[in-house]
Amino acid sequence: MDISKSIKFFMYFHDLNQGEFGEGCGVGKTNVSRWVNGNGEPSLYMIEKMAKACGVEVSAFIAQGELMDSQSSTTPMWTPVK
Repeated sequence: MDISKSIKFFMYFHDLNQGEFGEGCGVGKTNVSRWVNGNGEPSLYMIEKMAKACGVEVSAFIAQGELMDSQSSTTPMWTPVK
Protein backbone atom coordinates (compact mmCIF):
# COMPACT_ATOMS: atom_id res chain seq x y z
CA MET A 1 0.00 0.00 0.00
CA ASP A 2 1.39 3.38 -1.01
CA ILE A 3 -0.72 5.95 0.81
CA SER A 4 1.22 8.79 -0.80
CA LYS A 5 -0.58 8.13 -4.10
CA SER A 6 -3.95 8.42 -2.40
CA ILE A 7 -2.94 11.69 -0.79
CA LYS A 8 -1.63 13.06 -4.08
CA PHE A 9 -4.80 12.05 -5.92
CA PHE A 10 -7.15 13.67 -3.43
CA MET A 11 -5.02 16.80 -3.24
CA TYR A 12 -5.23 17.00 -7.05
CA PHE A 13 -8.95 16.17 -7.15
CA HIS A 14 -9.83 18.81 -4.54
CA ASP A 15 -7.27 21.31 -5.92
CA LEU A 16 -5.42 21.59 -2.59
CA ASN A 17 -1.79 22.22 -1.79
CA GLN A 18 -0.08 20.36 1.05
CA GLY A 19 -0.85 23.07 3.59
CA GLU A 20 -4.54 23.16 2.70
CA PHE A 21 -4.82 19.38 2.73
CA GLY A 22 -3.11 19.23 6.12
CA GLU A 23 -5.36 21.94 7.52
CA GLY A 24 -8.43 19.97 6.48
CA CYS A 25 -7.04 16.89 8.24
CA GLY A 26 -5.76 18.66 11.34
CA VAL A 27 -2.02 18.29 10.68
CA GLY A 28 0.74 20.55 9.46
CA LYS A 29 2.16 20.89 5.97
CA THR A 30 5.37 19.19 7.15
CA ASN A 31 3.54 15.95 7.95
CA VAL A 32 1.75 15.95 4.61
CA SER A 33 5.04 16.60 2.82
CA ARG A 34 6.69 13.64 4.57
CA TRP A 35 3.81 11.32 3.64
CA VAL A 36 3.69 12.51 0.02
CA ASN A 37 7.45 12.06 -0.37
CA GLY A 38 7.43 8.60 1.24
CA ASN A 39 9.45 9.68 4.26
CA GLY A 40 6.85 8.46 6.74
CA GLU A 41 3.49 6.78 7.00
CA PRO A 42 0.38 8.21 8.64
CA SER A 43 -1.30 6.22 11.39
CA LEU A 44 -4.57 4.45 10.70
CA TYR A 45 -6.28 7.14 12.78
CA MET A 46 -4.78 9.80 10.49
CA ILE A 47 -5.82 7.87 7.37
CA GLU A 48 -9.36 7.80 8.76
CA LYS A 49 -9.24 11.58 9.25
CA MET A 50 -7.92 12.12 5.71
CA ALA A 51 -10.63 9.92 4.21
CA LYS A 52 -13.34 11.75 6.16
CA ALA A 53 -11.94 15.14 5.11
CA CYS A 54 -12.04 13.95 1.48
CA GLY A 55 -15.60 12.68 1.84
CA VAL A 56 -14.86 9.01 1.21
CA GLU A 57 -14.67 5.77 3.16
CA VAL A 58 -11.23 4.64 4.35
CA SER A 59 -11.34 1.67 1.97
CA ALA A 60 -11.98 3.97 -1.00
CA PHE A 61 -9.23 6.35 0.10
CA ILE A 62 -6.70 3.52 0.23
CA ALA A 63 -8.02 1.81 -2.90
CA GLN A 64 -7.63 4.99 -4.95
CA GLY A 65 -3.89 4.87 -4.31
CA GLU A 66 -3.80 1.24 -5.36
CA LEU A 67 -5.72 2.10 -8.54
CA MET A 68 -3.27 4.90 -9.28
CA ASP A 69 -0.45 2.41 -8.85
CA SER A 70 -1.95 -0.06 -11.31
CA GLN A 71 -3.36 2.31 -13.92
CA SER A 72 -1.54 5.63 -13.56
CA SER A 73 -4.93 7.29 -13.82
CA THR A 74 -6.69 10.19 -12.16
CA THR A 75 -10.10 8.53 -12.56
CA PRO A 76 -11.76 8.25 -9.15
CA MET A 77 -13.15 4.90 -8.01
CA TRP A 78 -15.03 6.22 -4.98
CA THR A 79 -18.41 7.48 -4.01
CA PRO A 80 -18.92 10.33 -1.53
CA VAL A 81 -19.82 9.50 2.08
CA LYS A 82 -23.31 10.62 3.03
